[in-house]
Amino acid sequence: MVRALIAGLCVAALAAITALLTGEFEDLHWRIVGTSLGFSFFCALGASGDALREHGRGGLATAGAVATGLAALAFVLLVLAIWFDDSDSEVLWQSWGVAAVTALWASHWSLVLRLRRTTDSPAVQAVWKASIVATTVVMLAGNLAIAEVVGDISDGLARAFGVVLVIGVLTTALPPIMRKLAGDAANARLSADELVRELAEAARRVERITVAEDARREADSLRRLAERVAG
Repeated sequence: MVRALIAGLCVAALAAITALLTGEFEDLHWRIVGTSLGFSFFCALGASGDALREHGRGGLATAGAVATGLAALAFVLLVLAIWFDDSDSEVLWQSWGVAAVTALWASHWSLVLRLRRTTDSPAVQAVWKASIVATTVVMLAGNLAIAEVVGDISDGLARAFGVVLVIGVLTTALPPIMRKLAGDAANARLSADELVRELAEAARRVERITVAEDARREADSLRRLAERVAG
């Protein structure tokens, strides 16, 4: 995926350089640049889903595969719109817009789900779940607007949409920060009662382990616990 991203950017740059040197930006140049940039962009989105597919199991793996498929679909529609759509109809471009927004949303959910941890506190879990809900609302609203299903949007509705968008961005950014703060707090030396509680909680998490990735995370958690005990 990384090689594909680099290749797409290089092709776009080469087309732009050629156009600048010849002094003309013709339709062919624009099409090459748009296709190459689109290829790189949707490869990046697909990579997020592919990572979840490789590291997850069951429903998570399926969600990752769906995200990758949506990115591929969006790129195919982009190619069709750029190279083969000579009509005045906007249907193909609207279809691409819906697919692109949906692929972006799917990439977001893949990233959030892949980075979640079995050791996440209830607060962190609530935040990343709120992130998925908020971005889902944004995706649906955006797609309705692109498809022109909704006519004129009132000022109040637009403001509400903006609020949900801000919440989505905020709740996406917060979990890593909250985990870092929790890790800093965890550096304090444990009392005997705290050690008992931590070990009991670790045992409950171990019982729920279903994949190797969870086992590695739990092993890291137990190592950190040992370091805290050692002081």
